[in-house]
Amino acid sequence: MHNATVRYTDINVAITEGWVTATPCVSGPDTGAIDVHLVLPSRISAGVLNAEQPEALIYEPMSNGAT
Repeated sequence: MHNATVRYTDINVAITEGWVTATPCVSGPDTGAIDVHLVLPSRISAGVLNAEQPEALIYEPMSNGAT
């Protein structure tokens, strides 16, 4: 469902639209992870899954500081 998330390529767009930081990403002994998880509270509280309207977004910070 790339069409549902293409507008959120820039994390700042998601933040402006009300997305908030969720729980931090967890890393394990065999793999590391440093992701930024955002959720849209209104979609989570609705309790309905819809691939066209994602409830969560995951961003991976790049070595140059971009997400």
